[in-house]
Amino acid sequence: MLVLSDHFVWFMYFSEVYHKFSEVASFFGLCVWLVPFIYFVSLSAADNTLPTEINGEQRKKSKLGNHLLTFLNFILRKKNDLLPQRANKSL
Repeated sequence: MLVLSDHFVWFMYFSEVYHKFSEVASFFGLCVWLVPFIYFVSLSAADNTLPTEINGEQRKKSKLGNHLLTFLNFILRKKNDLLPQRANKSL
């Protein structure tokens, strides 16, 4: 019902204010049809997922932070191979 009333309101507006047909068609295509459709699809996107339980430790770390820490730990472990050290010569 809301969709029909929305279309009716926009048809009444465009019948009173003159615009080119291409402008009206573009407006309807983007604002009246595409945006609500994308919003509707985004609401139902997670309907088929199962709920999971996340413990406190996993909640604190983000995925990006985990990847960054893993990369930095790899570099620290391999620092002798990747970053050769100078020999310390004592006099």
